[in-house]
Amino acid sequence: MLIADAIVPVALVVALGYVLTRTGIFPREGIPALARFVVKVALPFLIFANIAAVDVTEVVNPGYLAVYAIVYALMMLLGVGYSRLASRSRHRGIFLGLGMSATNNGFMGYPIFLILLPDWAGVAIGMAMIIDNVIIIPVSLFLAERAAGGGTSAGEQIRRALRNLITHPLVIAVLGAILVSVSGWELPGVLASVTRMLGETASGVALFTIGGMLLGLDWRSTGRDTAVAVVGKLVVAPALALGLALLMPGMDATSMAAVVILCALPAFSILPSLALDYGEEEFCAGAVMAQTLVSFATLAAWIGVVGALGWL
Repeated sequence: MLIADAIVPVALVVALGYVLTRTGIFPREGIPALARFVVKVALPFLIFANIAAVDVTEVVNPGYLAVYAIVYALMMLLGVGYSRLASRSRHRGIFLGLGMSATNNGFMGYPIFLILLPDWAGVAIGMAMIIDNVIIIPVSLFLAERAAGGGTSAGEQIRRALRNLITHPLVIAVLGAILVSVSGWELPGVLASVTRMLGETASGVALFTIGGMLLGLDWRSTGRDTAVAVVGKLVVAPALALGLALLMPGMDATSMAAVVILCALPAFSILPSLALDYGEEEFCAGAVMAQTLVSFATLAAWIGVVGALGWL
C-alpha cells in the first residue's frame, strides 16, 4: 500500500497527459513547450527553493553522499559503455546513464521515507537533492553538450559545453541558491511566494509531458534500451548502493537503508525534459514510465532486503 500510494499518482498524471494528447484536447506539438517550461522555468525555481532553504552543515552525511555519487558515476559509465557496444548514439548513452542513476526522490522518495524513516526523511531527501542538483544534473548536461560538439576540436567542444552549462537556468539556480544558503539571506515574502508557486508546478507538468511524449513512441526501436534502463535503475543501482554501503566506513544502519531505497527509486520525472534538446526525450519518457510501473515490485523487494538486514 505504501508503494502504491507513491506510484499510483505518478502513473495517473502520466496517463492523463497521454489521454489528453491522444484525443487532441492537448496538441502533441505543445508537449516540447511544456518540457522547456519545466527545464527553463519551473525546475530552476524548485531547485533554488530546495537548496536555499537547506543548511548544508545540517544535512551532510559523507558516507551517504559518497555512495549516491559513486553509484551515479558507475551507472553513467555503464550507460555510455553499453551505448558504444550496442552502436547507439553518445547522447543515448548519457541519458541512459542518467536514467539509471538519478532518482525521483521528491515526488516518490519523500512519501516513502516519511513512513519508513520519518526522523530521517528530510535529511535523506535534502542530501539527495544536493547531489542531484550540484553534481548529477550539471555533469550530465556538460557531457551532453560535449557530445554535441560535432567535428570541432576537443578544446572548442569543452569551451562551448562549459559556456552553455554556466548559462543554463538550472546551473544558475544552483549557484544562486548556494549563495543564498551560505549567506543566510532570505527572499522577501513576495519573491519567496513566486519561487514556491513556480517550483511546485515542476513535478506535475513534467509527468504530464511524459504522457504526451509516449504518444507515437516506437517501442520496437527503444525496447532493448528501455529494458536496460529498467534493470539498471531498479536492480543494478540499488545492488551497487548496498555493496558500497557495506564497504563505506562510518555509515549507520539508517543511512545505509536510506541510500539503498533511494537508489531503488525510478528515475526522476524531469528526465525527458532534460533530454529534449538532444533528441532523446521519447526514449527517456518510455524508460521513466516503464521504471515507474516495474518499481511496484522491485521497491517492495528492496525494502524487504534492507529490513531483513536489520537496517529498518
